[in-house]
Amino acid sequence: MAIGDDDVESLLALDDFAVAVVFTRAAGGTVTTRGIFTDATEETDMMSGRVETVDPKVDCDTAAISTVKRGDTVLINATTYNVERIQRLGTGFTTVHLKT
Repeated sequence: MAIGDDDVESLLALDDFAVAVVFTRAAGGTVTTRGIFTDATEETDMMSGRVETVDPKVDCDTAAISTVKRGDTVLINATTYNVERIQRLGTGFTTVHLKT
């Protein structure tokens, strides 16, 4: 079952999932929207014992952030992150990979 535009808007309207997100474009201007934020985490490979760090990311409505580019910054929960990579998922959502 595909996710439609109405589904994306509904998920981002819920305070249980979404937070305020303000992108500041390196080219000038800002983009204000809502997104589902996942903070940085660590994962341990039980076989090797290696610990891998997973960088923070935010999932946003693709249409809302169409002008956001690598090198822009984003303010989420009073912390500023750098936009490292943008991954369009083809579902109406785009994952923005972040660095502090």
